[in-house]
Formats: sequence, structure tokens, C-alpha cells
Amino acid sequence: MESIFQIGRNTGRYRESYEGYGRLLQRLAEVRHQSCLLLTSREKPSEVAFWEGAVSTVRSYELLGLKPRDARKILEEKRLHGTKQDREMLIDHYKGNPLALRLVSQLIFEVFGGDIKQFLQGNDLIFSEIEDVLDQQFDRLSPLEQECMYWLAIEREAISLNALQGMISHPPVKRELQEALRSLRRRSLVEMGGAGFTLQNVIMEYLIERFVNRIYEEITTGAIDFFERHAILLAQAKDYIRESQRRLIVQPLLQRLLTTFEKETLEKHFQNLLAVVRAKHDHHPSYAVGNVLNLLIQAGCALRGCDFSHLVVRQAYLQGVDLPEVNFAHADLATSVFTDTFGSILCVAFSPRGDLLAAGTTIGEIRVWHATSGLPLHTFRGHTNWVHSVAFSPDGKTLASSSDDRMVRLWEVSSGQCLNTLQGHTQEVRSVAFSPDGSILASGGDDQMVRLWEVSSGQCLNTLQGHTSAVWSVVFSPDGKILASGGNDQMVRLWKMGNGQCLYTLRSDRPYERMNITRVKGLTEVQKATLRSLGAIENE
Repeated sequence: MESIFQIGRNTGRYRESYEGYGRLLQRLAEVRHQSCLLLTSREKPSEVAFWEGAVSTVRSYELLGLKPRDARKILEEKRLHGTKQDREMLIDHYKGNPLALRLVSQLIFEVFGGDIKQFLQGNDLIFSEIEDVLDQQFDRLSPLEQECMYWLAIEREAISLNALQGMISHPPVKRELQEALRSLRRRSLVEMGGAGFTLQNVIMEYLIERFVNRIYEEITTGAIDFFERHAILLAQAKDYIRESQRRLIVQPLLQRLLTTFEKETLEKHFQNLLAVVRAKHDHHPSYAVGNVLNLLIQAGCALRGCDFSHLVVRQAYLQGVDLPEVNFAHADLATSVFTDTFGSILCVAFSPRGDLLAAGTTIGEIRVWHATSGLPLHTFRGHTNWVHSVAFSPDGKTLASSSDDRMVRLWEVSSGQCLNTLQGHTQEVRSVAFSPDGSILASGGDDQMVRLWEVSSGQCLNTLQGHTSAVWSVVFSPDGKILASGGNDQMVRLWKMGNGQCLYTLRSDRPYERMNITRVKGLTEVQKATLRSLGAIENE
């Protein structure tokens, strides 16, 4: 059906003199009849999209990939060999698309002797036959649809409509962008999830290769347009996304350029490009300056004396980069990133698996890093004063923090979103700790109180009173039945979690404060032995 639609326009627009097909489809949808019409198309006709429904006589069925069991038959037919994991990885790469699997199977048989693993090690999912199929689909798109596709490939993970609109150099009105994305979905080129719009891996790799080729051509010829409208690296992206952009876009592009230009010649060529940008429009929203700067840095070029004054420097990643005598006078650096700075570190905590490290600072921020690589992951912002304590939940999904702003906050580790703000302390909050099952959070502060919070609701379950000065530290016993708290009153108090009763008190001026322990019920043998060894009880 797509053969009678216009090329270069949103999907569903008929070619001249083919409009009658649309009227035919409309009549078939409106009128009662005994016939059945079956259409196949890479693009959904607008009449079908309008009339289809769960109880309508017009239905559409999106042909998804084959199930693994059926897809394996194609691999067996082509006499490919490999482990079960290799076969599943190959099928997943192409989302079970039978045409793609037939094409790649033939390539693996002819070039790799049927060895799936050897093909997968090359990390190149795109080859000429697949490229031809995708070229046919991509060339049918409108300019705005193509723009969306390129930006989704650069971004590399799901993004919202608003975020996509902000990335486009000359942002379209939202209605036009919505229509373009709807058209791409009807072409089955864009997927949508909870976080926004994204692409399949094969399509993303195809677009990145096409993107790099086009940028290379413009730089070598000096006729830049596409280079101005797209960023080759997003300085403000998450670190793992930015590293992927560096590895898949910046490095391959630079390698190709260095096969054409000597390093010194390439530097001069970039300076000429900057002169062209400066002459065309000083504060035009162009990505060219940031792109040039990122390429110069990646190439290891000396930046001393470079002049970026009065230019828009978008998405330049300058962390850890020496910039002696570089002129940024009156430059727009709003979306560029320089060497990171933060306040003094007051507290640190590892996640349960040891893969993340969190730190609270004196400027109210919480920084989270990948512990093994040292790459920053998130910066949590919400506190307005010193962050004294951070703690991960036992499952590692939630981070708790306490601050001099008298607040306790709960954060979603994966996104950095603040889940809840726990209010009740009347002075600075010094310490937080999760119970072993993660259901309860304890906090202690300068108001001499220890508070127990239900994590799921944020409700204060109990307030433990007994300290006569600021509470600086709280911690649960491994079984979660006892909470210990330490304060500026030189006391450590142990509290029974069931009822909040103070079991006993350790003091600096004497080893213990004996209590009437005969009234305490439900202690484990380990707890009793601990109390007995401290002399807190003489008998049971």
C-alpha cells in the first residue's frame, strides 16, 4: 500500500491521481458489506487509523518479529551454528524480523562460515542488503521526520516530545512535531515507551552510520549545514550516553577525517569553519562551534589562544580540559560543561552491590558516581543546606538523605527523582538509616529526637525521646529488632523496634545504665547475650 503514498511527506498522503483509493477505503469502512479486504503496508493508511477499533469492522495488526522458536528455523535452514545464547542474541538484534534474519544468515554463511559468534564479535549489524531496505524507508520520510530520526539516534535512549523539540536547531511548533512522530509510529520506525520515543538497535546503528557519513562530507567540502543543525556529542547527557556518542560518533568521524587531513591541516580547516560560522551569524543557534571544539579535544589538539568569543558554544564537553588563553568573551556557554566543582564532602555511602557511591555536600547536593569507573551518574538537587547523611536502601533502588534544612528526602537512584520529603524534625537532621528489610527509615537530629518513618508512605511511625542533646548517628541491628542512636549527650541508646522502648543506655562516664530488663519481652538469645556481657542484666 505504501507505493501509492507520497514520498517526502507525512505518511498517508496519496500520490496525485491515487486519491480514489482513500475514498474506497473510507466507503469500505462505512458501508455494510459481505466482503473482506486485506491490506499490507509499511505505512498505515490514515483511513485505517481513523476507523480501526476493538469493536470496529476495521482492524489492524502490527507484524512483530518472529518468536525465537520460529526464528531459529531460519538460522537452521541457512546452516548457521553457535551457542543458544549466540542465536538468541542474533535474533534479538534484528527483533526477529524474518527478512533481516534471512539476509544476515546468508551473509554469515558466506563470509563467516556460518559462525554466528564470529559475526557478533564484529559489532556491525548493518550490511549492504539491510542498508538498501532501510534506505528505501528513510528516503520516503519528510524532512522533519528525518530530523526526528537523527536526533533519536544521537540521544540513544527514550526522550520526551518536549526534550526532542528542545534539541532541534530550529524547533518546529509542537503540533508539527506531534504529527511527525505520529507518522513515524505509523511507519513502525519509532517505538514509544513510558519515558518517550526511541529506536530499535538496528535502525539506530543505520542512522548513526548515515549521520557520520554526512557530517564527514560536509566537513571535507566546507559546505556545512547538517553539521550546524546537529550535535555530535551531548555534553549534558548522562555519562554513559555521552561515552557512547564519543565512541560511536566522534571517534569514527575523527578517524575518517585524519585519513583525509594531516592533524595540523585539520586544525586549520576547523579554524576556517569557525570563521565561516562567525561571518554567517554570531548568535545563531548552531551546533557547529561546539562540534568543532569537541573534535579538537578528541584529536588532542592544543587549544591555546583559540578564539570563541561572541559565538554560541553548544554542547561542548570541557571537563578536565586545559584552556590556556582561550577566549570565551561574550560567548554563549549555557549548554556546555566545564570541570565539575562541588562543596566539601560531609558523608559517603556505597550501594549494597558496591557499584555506586553517593556523597552529600555542603552546597546541598548529593553526587552519585559509578564506583568502578568513577564516572558521575546523577546529581540530586533539593536540599537547601548541608547534607549530613546519605544511605542506600537494602535493594539499592532508593537513597535517603538528611540535611541542615531539617528535611529528610527519599530519592529514586535510577532517575534522580525525589520520591518524598519527610518533614517533622524541628532542627538539623544529622543521620539516616534504613531497616534491613527497607520498610522503615530512622533519622536523628539536633532536636534530640529519633524518628521512625514508613518508607512507602512517608508517614512518621514513632518518635523516640530520651537524648538530651543532638542525635548524631542511628543504625539498625542486622535483624532489624534494635535501633542504636548516639548523641552529643555522650550517650548511646538502644531502642526496641516493636514498641520504641529504650532497652538500655551506654554512657561515657560509666559502662552502662542498668534498667529493669525483666519487663522487656521478645529478645533473641544473641541480644540477651550482648546485654549480659555488658552487665546490663544480671539474670533473665
